Amino acid sequence: MIFTKLPISTMGMDMNEYVTLVALFSASGFGLYGVLMEGMSGDPGILLSKSVMDLFTALIFAGSLGVAVSLVAVPQLVVFSLVFFLARLIVPLTTPELLNDFMGCGGILTIAAGLRISKIKEVPLMNLVPALILVMPFSWLWGMVF
Repeated sequence: MIFTKLPISTMGMDMNEYVTLVALFSASGFGLYGVLMEGMSGDPGILLSKSVMDLFTALIFAGSLGVAVSLVAVPQLVVFSLVFFLARLIVPLTTPELLNDFMGCGGILTIAAGLRISKIKEVPLMNLVPALILVMPFSWLWGMVF
């Protein structure tokens, strides 16, 4: 991609690092599952745990990447708000297996983000994000067929 190596000039970090942080904070399975659970049941426990972990993770990244880490809150707010308000519509369609498949998919995405952050493997994270949306209908279809 042509835009992956363009620096964010005023913030001192390149676009690869920023995309990785956005995917890590906004598209993690743990965070999305927490938002779904709060939207479905009103229990904020998982989401509060995620927020404490995100605080310390953001502090660590801010130490090396600077103030640009705070901008990750904008896409995270948009994604989590959307999922929260759609959770009431998803409630009648969910099964424990579907939620487990969703969590598994989110876990794989989090592992991929870890591999990318530690520079072990360049994984195209944003190409994997649609899997979080597609895992639910595919899991439902799999449950209907088998």
